[in-house]
Amino acid sequence: MKKFRGTYTVLISLHRRRQEGDEAALRHLVDFQIAEGIHGLIPLGSTGEFLSVTPENAGRSSRP
Repeated sequence: MKKFRGTYTVLISLHRRRQEGDEAALRHLVDFQIAEGIHGLIPLGSTGEFLSVTPENAGRSSRP
């Protein structure tokens, strides 16, 4: 099993009204993190917002 090393950012789930994912804002955040040298990203946050994300938005938030 490969060991994870480095620094990882837990991404928050960016939404507009009515639980619509804000894909443009998420892409901007991901691009910024990569440009700053982050080693990995953890999508869908860690503060419980994944419970209110629709399956469609969860899939869009976690795809490469």
